Amino acid sequence: MKFKLLFIMAALLSSLVHAGGTPEFVALPEGYTKQINYMSQNRIGQEQVAKIYARENLLQAIAQGDAVPEGATIVMEVYAPKKDSNKNVVKGSSGNYLIDHMAAIAVMEYRSEWPEEMPANERSGNWGYALYDADGKPKANDLDCAGCHWQLRRVNYMFTTVPMKNYINSKP
Repeated sequence: MKFKLLFIMAALLSSLVHAGGTPEFVALPEGYTKQINYMSQNRIGQEQVAKIYARENLLQAIAQGDAVPEGATIVMEVYAPKKDSNKNVVKGSSGNYLIDHMAAIAVMEYRSEWPEEMPANERSGNWGYALYDADGKPKANDLDCAGCHWQLRRVNYMFTTVPMKNYINSKP
């Protein structure tokens, strides 16, 4: 009996530590590449390039300080950079990494209500997360998406609030 209880506690604890997303609840939005690519850059502290997409209504809402629209999504394409023969990342003239191939697609989705079956530890605020491979199939993920984004609760749990505002404010 003690062993069974320890096993259950370990399983619960590991699910709290590795809250890496739920593709069964957070779908990869079809046609997301037709949305606005409001930011592309090297990912800080990682050898990756990110291209981030959102709909105009989300960007406008953030820029105006309004509520996040129901069903809003943020999609981040994650690319592995090219490397030279010494395995050093190759940069272009702008300092950005040159892209080799797409490694993953990360999705954030906002819903005011999630199904009861959606684990609370897989969300930060009303945002849910999922990770997909380059073919759009769910990808194993041991990252704690919700935990990292939880730190940003004062800015709608988003790392790119400022770039969203900058994109809208730079439009003529």
